[in-house]
Amino acid sequence: MWAIATEKDVSFFNDKRALVSIYLSDGYDSDETQWILDSWCGFNEDAGHNWHLLIPCSTDAYVLNEKLDASHYDVKFANRVIKQHELAKSGLPLLMFENYDPSSPPQYVSFRGMSREKRRDILKVIAEIVADEAQNGPADANEFRKAILDRVSILVSRHKLAKAGLQTLAIGTAIIGVVSGLYSLR
Repeated sequence: MWAIATEKDVSFFNDKRALVSIYLSDGYDSDETQWILDSWCGFNEDAGHNWHLLIPCSTDAYVLNEKLDASHYDVKFANRVIKQHELAKSGLPLLMFENYDPSSPPQYVSFRGMSREKRRDILKVIAEIVADEAQNGPADANEFRKAILDRVSILVSRHKLAKAGLQTLAIGTAIIGVVSGLYSLR
């Protein structure tokens, strides 16, 4: 994880053969931000130098040997990134994957409404994808990120389908329950 304070900090990683993502939040729930910061040890162990998770922070976050906490999170900078990439605030908090291609929309994983366990599981699966591509994927930095993002896109699609299926199941069960209740009243 890296604390970033400017757009220039983001561009520093452009030529690195690594997945680059930015954690974005509206700042209303500092527990969410603290959770991502507290997950640094596990994240760093799983992803190493192959995935750079960038956290918008105030410039005073650069004090050496100081642990970052949610109070360092820079909502103004995050809002500039959100606006620049035309992301919907309704999906926050999220991880936006930087593809360094202004002509294509950014990919992201929304953590909105997810339990801590689900967020952790998603981070671990992405870290596994990153590790696999680091070992077997393209040497070019842009192709490396594209290969990872293609796989992450499939992961996100499956998650959305599973979530939609669960919601449909819940609605269907509720309808069946209401219909059953109506018939039992007769």
